[in-house]
Amino acid sequence: MKADSYNPQIKIFYQDSYNYDLAETIIQYFWANSKDEDYIFEAVKDDKSEVYRLKTPEDVYYLKHYHLQKFSKKFKNIFRKPEGVRHFKTATKLSANNIPAVEPILGITRNRNLFVTDSLLVTREIKGMTLLEYVNSGQKSDIRKIIITRLAKLWARLINNKFWHKDPRLFNIMIKFAGDGFKLILVDIDNIYSLPYFPHRLVLKNLTKLSTDMLKDMTNSQAETLTINERLLFFEKFARAYKREVYFRKFINKINERVAKRLARKDYSEITM
Repeated sequence: MKADSYNPQIKIFYQDSYNYDLAETIIQYFWANSKDEDYIFEAVKDDKSEVYRLKTPEDVYYLKHYHLQKFSKKFKNIFRKPEGVRHFKTATKLSANNIPAVEPILGITRNRNLFVTDSLLVTREIKGMTLLEYVNSGQKSDIRKIIITRLAKLWARLINNKFWHKDPRLFNIMIKFAGDGFKLILVDIDNIYSLPYFPHRLVLKNLTKLSTDMLKDMTNSQAETLTINERLLFFEKFARAYKREVYFRKFINKINERVAKRLARKDYSEITM
């Protein structure tokens, strides 16, 4: 990861090179209240960060704008890189480990004062649909099996490389079609963390959350929920790709018990485990 100083307050982070005009337009829009008619910014989300879709004459990008409000976050960021830079680095790490994720284009920071830094993460738009949108559209059982298999292998690759996804929802995974095939791509980069180690108890916790969230998402949508055999297929494929040896029956029983408890607490006890 390389960095250039735009001015004493603003820095631009990138991989090998970057589009200066793109960076200039983004900086002017957010911090100089200046707009270019050829660049169309559209606000699409506002929760822990503001999310914008940016259409340029050449391409389309997504921008996440992190401007800290909570004192606890401001304090933590005194001792660590701003969000936009941390998540840019995570995206480049995912790519280096051959884990399909959104392409990081820029990280941009602006020091408001000695203690507060705003930041931006810029990624290229993925042409496709979320996995939740796709399952809602209805699929043949053989396509579902392929998706489940690929998702299991993707999750094993994440965990094998010590990446922890804290929000594994179906709307945070894109499905991109190319010719007769497709690939699954992770898009919610700011909920993925690179860990120094990944103990087995955390693996169980992560798979429990993934299983619970998938079942909830499909129950709340128009999609046909996962069958017992489909869930079994997921864990079989995961266990084969997972680098550590597990006692499969004990492994899956532990996860199912935890998923059942989570679902019961959240009024989803009607889902068959």
